Amino acid sequence: MANKSAKTMRGKNIDMNTLIANNEKVVAVGNLNVNARGDVLGPGGLIEVTKEEITKMYYDEEAKRPNKEVAKRQRIKRGDGKLIDETTYTDGSIEVIEVDLKNK
Repeated sequence: MANKSAKTMRGKNIDMNTLIANNEKVVAVGNLNVNARGDVLGPGGLIEVTKEEITKMYYDEEAKRPNKEVAKRQRIKRGDGKLIDETTYTDGSIEVIEVDLKNK
């Protein structure tokens, strides 16, 4: 990783890589229940699904998909709180997959 360094207005040097590494388990600010690394958090801030598991699930599912050209892909949170992945292909077909982060 490249050495990222920033200088404050007061002339103090900050090593951004160290700052990121020290805070990767801190809950991120926003409306997603994730930490700074991208791990999905449950009640009390406990890690339910790691970033590595999410990445593995994505690429495992990607390998199973047909070789169609994707026009649009989006993750949608339904009214009941469940997540779905909706993929629209250039031929007009739509694939909807319910995301189950707890069982993978």
